[in-house]
Amino acid sequence: MFSMVNKIWRKEGLYGFGKGFSACFYGAAACGFVYFALYKFLKSIFKESSFGSTVDMWIIYMSASLLAETATLSVQYPYDLIKCRL
Repeated sequence: MFSMVNKIWRKEGLYGFGKGFSACFYGAAACGFVYFALYKFLKSIFKESSFGSTVDMWIIYMSASLLAETATLSVQYPYDLIKCRL
């Protein structure tokens, strides 16, 4: 790890450490927006469904969170992998 830090410092200076910041920032922000929008949508769908009155609310919240996180990460991880490979 330190050899990589030294290599970046010698080659590009301080600018080299912040080079990929914008791609990481915009990717994380977009995934955050998608996660919360999907979570809110799934939560409302689960509440309005027929099993919403028979199941505790924490199970609905946890299910919506699990599905939203799985869907978001299934897009975010390949994006990060492609970004790192480029």
